[in-house]
Amino acid sequence: NKSLQKNEGMFDQNIQLARDYFHKALEAQPHDGHATVQLASLIDENNSITNTDGLEVTSTTDTTRSLDPTYVEALFDGYASRFEDELVNKLQYVGHQMVSNALQQVWFTQNDEKTDNQHPSHTTNSCLSDMPDSKELFVVDLGCGTGLLGESLRKLFAKHQSKKDCRIYGVDLSSRMVDLAKLRTIQDHGRNQNVYTEVAQASAVDYLKGEISDGCTDAIVASDVFIYVGDLKELLQECSRTLVGGGILVFTIEAIPLSLKQGNGMRLLASGRFGHDKQYIQEAAISSGLELVRWELGVLRQQRGVDVPGAVVTLRKPV
Repeated sequence: NKSLQKNEGMFDQNIQLARDYFHKALEAQPHDGHATVQLASLIDENNSITNTDGLEVTSTTDTTRSLDPTYVEALFDGYASRFEDELVNKLQYVGHQMVSNALQQVWFTQNDEKTDNQHPSHTTNSCLSDMPDSKELFVVDLGCGTGLLGESLRKLFAKHQSKKDCRIYGVDLSSRMVDLAKLRTIQDHGRNQNVYTEVAQASAVDYLKGEISDGCTDAIVASDVFIYVGDLKELLQECSRTLVGGGILVFTIEAIPLSLKQGNGMRLLASGRFGHDKQYIQEAAISSGLELVRWELGVLRQQRGVDVPGAVVTLRKPV
């Protein structure tokens, strides 16, 4: 017992030293993404951090509004070659399928109105969104990665080819992810078809601001992306600007654990990813001129053998 207590004491001391180290790193470089994420992973059960002098300091999860894009870019550049094997096969990630299914529900399936009590998803309109009148759909895949979501969408549109053709434009921060997405193809009537019409390297906000005109996109999708953005207000405003009237935005979010539900509804979690709650999304959507039409709860992935809960969200720009 004494040996165990000694080991536990040394472990706690090492954790405290690590907290001090990363806190000092942030004092020197406030936008250090690695230090920010590492410090978030060391928050104690009371969501507080104390230094070796016993003084409580501000929790990084309470003040962090975003992660440095260069950190996120480097993270996924290093992850690109094993991305799909790790995410899909080992972590059982299904966020891309959830987004694709939500888009199918909106455009290709007639929905019956449901309530929160009847179903884990909440739909405010029985018919979520009419198909756009244009002969060809214009879809933007934000944070497209290697093209998991793009492939799901391309197959979905191939299945419904008699209704609409589709141009899918991908964008990602990681140059290595972009290279892989450009090579992604599907078999369509015996021939290879590129998943993406075009793929660019940029942040989601910069891409929308620099490349997409007002009111020209029929749908914007994002799978496992907003969790690395943090504060979504500027991004939602840009999505709203570029969507046509009646256009939709479909994306996944991670839930904030009940034990941490305090503050402004958006926080950096111990996983190094941001969590968002429903109220935050609703308020950000309204301020951006979008309406929440669907919120469907689900498990996005596994992490250390435990379910990671979240939701697939559908927002609509009023006509």
